[in-house]
Amino acid sequence: MTAEKRRIPRGLSGFIAALLALAALVWGIDRLFYGSLIFLQENHSGWDSYRWYNFESRYRDLERERGRYPDDLLVLITGSSIAKYSVQEHVLDPLLSGAAGRRVRVRFWGHAAASPTDLYYYAPRMLALRPDLVVYISGPADLDLERYVPPWEVGPAYDNEMARAFVLIRHPLQINYPGAFALDQVDRLSMEDLARFSLHGIIGGPRFRDQWWEPNVFNWRAGRRVLRGYLNYQGVQLPEGTYREGHTVSCLSFSYAALDQGEFTFEVPPALAAVPGFRIDFFRADPPEQHSVPDGFAMMRDYLWNGGGEQPENFRATLGAYLKRPDVSRDCRAVGAPVLSLEQPGLGWHTVSVPGPQDGAVLVGLTHVLSDSGAPLSVSGDSIVVGRGLRLPAQFGLRTPRTRDILVRRAGWYDRQLRALSGNAIVQEYETRVQPGDWKEREELLQLNRIRLAHYHAEFHGFQESMLQFKRFALFADRLNAGGTRLLFVNNPENPISLDDYASGLTRLSPVGPGRAELERRANQGPARWYAGYLLALLELEETGRIGLLDLHDLLPANRFQDPHHLNYYGMLEMAPVYADAIVDALQDRP
Repeated sequence: MTAEKRRIPRGLSGFIAALLALAALVWGIDRLFYGSLIFLQENHSGWDSYRWYNFESRYRDLERERGRYPDDLLVLITGSSIAKYSVQEHVLDPLLSGAAGRRVRVRFWGHAAASPTDLYYYAPRMLALRPDLVVYISGPADLDLERYVPPWEVGPAYDNEMARAFVLIRHPLQINYPGAFALDQVDRLSMEDLARFSLHGIIGGPRFRDQWWEPNVFNWRAGRRVLRGYLNYQGVQLPEGTYREGHTVSCLSFSYAALDQGEFTFEVPPALAAVPGFRIDFFRADPPEQHSVPDGFAMMRDYLWNGGGEQPENFRATLGAYLKRPDVSRDCRAVGAPVLSLEQPGLGWHTVSVPGPQDGAVLVGLTHVLSDSGAPLSVSGDSIVVGRGLRLPAQFGLRTPRTRDILVRRAGWYDRQLRALSGNAIVQEYETRVQPGDWKEREELLQLNRIRLAHYHAEFHGFQESMLQFKRFALFADRLNAGGTRLLFVNNPENPISLDDYASGLTRLSPVGPGRAELERRANQGPARWYAGYLLALLELEETGRIGLLDLHDLLPANRFQDPHHLNYYGMLEMAPVYADAIVDALQDRP
């Protein structure tokens, strides 16, 4: 057969060339759209929202910032929601820059439920930012302790194959690193999984699916008007406090200038709409500044709430004094008759015109809503009371929507309440809210209580360094070390109410804490054998130079937590100087 006869027919070769060109075009458009275009809008979303979109959006912000400030020290904090609920960049930045003697940029990059497997695959992207230090704030909950036996419920035996099976169905793998995972696990995946992850690694459309549409619509709308609907409140700070989701308490006060041309927009939630006799009264009031914070702390209050701005002088000392201040006692007493009353407003959103002087303030009182003391502020008609008041618009009181607000955590009313509790009161509150008798029927409590039971069952077999996620954690550290970046692992504080179930009697590692001999003894017998083995494994990683280690597991009281593992707002602020000091030490110890 001649060479001429072996040639591909001209028509077929043209078809193949056209097909390849079309595939390249589709791939290029896909990369342009999902890699860049969907992240071009100003980001108006708030704290803990659109987690997968904001995880990628955040990385692009970090790339741009690192390019602008290549000579500043970069400390990259990573981890799950345990880390996210522990740090605020605008608090750590001034603490560190003052202590280190040069500009330090502290930046968080992580997401809820981030596991060591996730971080292992994120390591190349972390290294691309050229961080001077990576800090992993974590705890044993991030090791997926509840994945013991199928269908991933707690039990007395740990199965790594079940843990691997759980990894395959998690969102981070599906969205953030399917291609790298397929390449790494090619000999362990089924043909179906290998094809799926490979395709998702090449084409962004199947990977992102609906993860990009909603945040982009939100940002487009927010850029044109102040929105009503949202995930977490981003508006002006009310001295009486708001819930994280924007619900008020029994009264609220604000300057008249916060209204939109004299109009007040609010939502009546179902619980209030169903109460007979519910009423909203509007009064003229003194400016709310007079009872918002004691003198001298207004700048710190605004700096923390707004996620930056003008920094208070002597930042560390001012922050410490701010945290020691007595809780503000709000004044809901109205002077004179209401200028406006709304009787039984219906369910949903309402807008009303409120009379008042432009330079004055407004006090809004709600009947049938619990006050700070747990008693209704006032009751007319039925004595039914509910716990939350009106819901405010997303960015109430602002003339322009906030941007780059996704990592700014704001004090919620419940943070204040937890801070004020102690002794038996905080234990009772915790048991009522976090582990009530019906927790199995309440989706939001399932995960927390599964981990609690997992800690209990772990005592039957002790700690195993062969656990999939602990092995991945060690490999994550190795990846960073190979790239020339040191890892500081912070074993974060845990709520002492739950900690007593699985670490009873074990104080944190320190010069006066348990040494190796004590940990080895406790890891082999008696209570807390799992947690002792966990600390021992961390200590061995530190002794072999693979990580830096800071153990803080018993540092804080129970009223600084919102659940077993996550710090509340005040716990987060109290930990900032502790993290700052540890980071400065780690930066100074760099080779």
